[in-house]
Amino acid sequence: MGYVIAPPAPGPAPAPFVPPTPPVTPLGALPAPLAAPAPRAFPLPLLENPGNVPVDVTTAEVRNTTVRQLIRVSADGSRLRLRFSNEDSADPLTLGSVHIGLAAADGAVVAGTDHVVRFDGQSGIVIPASSPALSDAIDLPTKALDRLYISVHVPGPLALRAARTLFQYAAGTPGDFTGAPALPDVRLLRVPVLVTLVESQPTAPTSVLVTLGDSITEGAASTANAFRGWPDRLADALPATTGPWSTPASAVIACCVMAPVPAHSRGSTGTCSVCRGSRPLFCWRV
Repeated sequence: MGYVIAPPAPGPAPAPFVPPTPPVTPLGALPAPLAAPAPRAFPLPLLENPGNVPVDVTTAEVRNTTVRQLIRVSADGSRLRLRFSNEDSADPLTLGSVHIGLAAADGAVVAGTDHVVRFDGQSGIVIPASSPALSDAIDLPTKALDRLYISVHVPGPLALRAARTLFQYAAGTPGDFTGAPALPDVRLLRVPVLVTLVESQPTAPTSVLVTLGDSITEGAASTANAFRGWPDRLADALPATTGPWSTPASAVIACCVMAPVPAHSRGSTGTCSVCRGSRPLFCWRV
C-alpha cells in the first residue's frame, strides 16, 4: 500500500514565491575611530652613572665628535696595543686622533696618565670599509682590573644605528678633546664600538681562562660600564684565589659556533667562534 500524489488542478500555474525584502533601518553616524595608541616608552637600560651625567638617547648621526670608551684589562702588563674595527661598515672610517689613560669618574682621565696612540707613527688613520686596524704599541703599564678610557676623535659622520653599540662618554661640544682631562658638556651616548680588543704584554707568565658562550655569557643586560658580567665576576675572583690567571672580558662571544651571522641579524656584539678562533689566544681581549 502507498500514497499516490494527485496531479495539480487544471488552470494557470501559481506564481513563484518571492521572499519579502527586509526593512532597512539607518544606523546613523559611524562612531569616531579609536585614537592611535601612544608609543611604548622603554626604560633606560641599567647604567653605572655615579655623577648623573646626562644620558642622550638620540639615534641621529653625529659629526666631529670625541667619544671615550671605557674598558678594563684583566692582567698586569707593561705595554698595550689597540685593535679598532670598521668591519661592520661599508664606508671608510677616519680617526683624527686617539688617546688612552687611566679612567677617573664621569669620563675624566686620571692626571698624568694620558698617552697618545699612534698608527705607524701617525696620530690618525683612515680605516678602510669592512676592515680592522691595529695601533702602535703604547708604553702604558697597567695592573689587572685597571679601567682605561680610550678617547677617539671622529671628524666625519658617526652613525649611531650600528650593529654593535655601547654607552660611552661623549663631548657635547664638537671638536677634538682626546687630550682633555675632562670632556666639555659630557654626556652618555650609545655609539658604535670602535675598540674591539686590547692586547697586553704581560709582566709575568699568565694563564688565560677563556669563556665560550652567547651574549648572556658576555654579560648582556647587566649594568653597563659596571663590569658585572659573568667573565668580569670571574676575573674579580681569580687573582685573589688562584694566582696569575687572566679572564678576558669576552674572549669568545659566539652567536653560533661554526658560521658567521650577518650583522643585521645578530642579537649581540659577538661573532662566530671560528672567526674569533682565527686570532691567536694570546691576542684576545685582556
